Formats: sequence, C-alpha cells, structure tokens
Amino acid sequence: PESIDDLVSACRRGSREAQQRLYESCHQRVYRLLVRMVGLNDADDLLQQVFLQVFRTLGQFSGQSRFETWLYRVAVNESLQHLR
Repeated sequence: PESIDDLVSACRRGSREAQQRLYESCHQRVYRLLVRMVGLNDADDLLQQVFLQVFRTLGQFSGQSRFETWLYRVAVNESLQHLR
C-alpha cells in the first residue's frame, strides 16, 4: 500500500487515480470531523467542498506537518466558513 506522502506527491503531479485513493483513505475521518462541526445535514456537501479545496490548494501544503494535520485544518476552515 502506498503511503499518504506518495499519494500527495502523485496528486501534485496531476494523477486523478491518486486523488481518488487519497480521498478514499482520508474521507471517513474528515466526514466524522465535519459531522461534529456542522451536523449530519451539511456534512456530505461540505465533504465535497473540503476535498475540492484540498486538491485546488495542494501546492500550498509545505510538508512541514503531516498531511492529515493540514487536511483537518482545511476541513475546520471550510466548516467555520460554512457556519458563518
């Protein structure tokens, strides 16, 4: 199995398959976070929004922290934006 770092690198190179695998490996944890932050009704839509944002801004991920830490930060920011 590929590491998250390998998948992130492949995503940066534009691999759709890597995006799919990264989503599959991370989406459940992000979804649980979103349910806690915005509730069941909005979590599905927000999950899509979070991953669109992640793939759009992946170049800004510096690698100074774990990818999951950065991903959760994106999810929290999107949740707070949604709640405003």
